[in-house]
Amino acid sequence: MAKYAVPCVISLLTAAFYNIVDQIFIANAAYLGSCGNAANTVVFPLTVVALDVAVMI
Repeated sequence: MAKYAVPCVISLLTAAFYNIVDQIFIANAAYLGSCGNAANTVVFPLTVVALDVAVMI
C-alpha cells in the first residue's frame, strides 16, 4: 500500500504547491484580481479530482 501511496502524496503536494504559486501570480496581475483568484479556487478541486483519477488508473 505504501508503494502506491507515495506517488499519490507527491502528486497532490505538487498540485497544492502549483495552486499556491498560481494564486500569487494571479494576485499580482492587476487585470485579474479577485475574479481570477475565485476562478482558480473553483477549478483547483476539479484538478485534484482529475489528478486522483489519473493516479488511480
